[in-house]
Amino acid sequence: MKKYGLAIQNALVEEALETKGLVSNASFVVRTPDELRAIFDDPKLNVDYLFFPHWSHIVTEKIYEQIECVCFHSTPLPYGRGGSPVQNMILRGFEQTEICALRMTKKLDAGPVYLRLSQSLNGPAHQIFSSIYKKIAGMMIEMLTHDLEPIEQQGSVTQFKRLSGADNELPTLGSINSLYDHIRMTDADAYPSAWLRYGDWVLELRDAVLNGDRVSATVNIRRSDGNHE
Repeated sequence: MKKYGLAIQNALVEEALETKGLVSNASFVVRTPDELRAIFDDPKLNVDYLFFPHWSHIVTEKIYEQIECVCFHSTPLPYGRGGSPVQNMILRGFEQTEICALRMTKKLDAGPVYLRLSQSLNGPAHQIFSSIYKKIAGMMIEMLTHDLEPIEQQGSVTQFKRLSGADNELPTLGSINSLYDHIRMTDADAYPSAWLRYGDWVLELRDAVLNGDRVSATVNIRRSDGNHE
């Protein structure tokens, strides 16, 4: 098996990888930008890949030119380059997406792709991400045990904007399905909940269930602190 390092900032990703022994068998694991920079001070650094299964920090050109850096993106690239890929795909009405393992380059999400796997977008966000993380573990093993050549992306580029907490406000218009999608697409620990302002209060919604023309959800009510705006 090839040698590799890991850059991880998400505990759920780390748990999914370790079910396959990918964390304990890595040459090194970094969890912060400072740790990532420090690892490159080692002149004996020798790995085939540096995997970024979940990483939201800027990676400098010095790093990805020295080591083959592989990141993962959950859209059918080149469609959907940019932030909040799962949420943006759901907002556009997609029921399926792709997980791409791609070479990190100077241009965001533009590198050639090693592997593509289909991924359902049904269910709450935490369920979708759990499935994605498990598939990423399998993709890493595939890359470590086979000699794969990445293929340049083909087709028209569509760029996504990273969504913020303000974008999670419940829509005032639309179908019951779009309302359900808006709640479930943020239902994961790493994301601010879908929300609605009511006077001095903010209602945060999770655990959405669609029943015909109705949506039920768990509601947390707190005093507004302006953080959603």
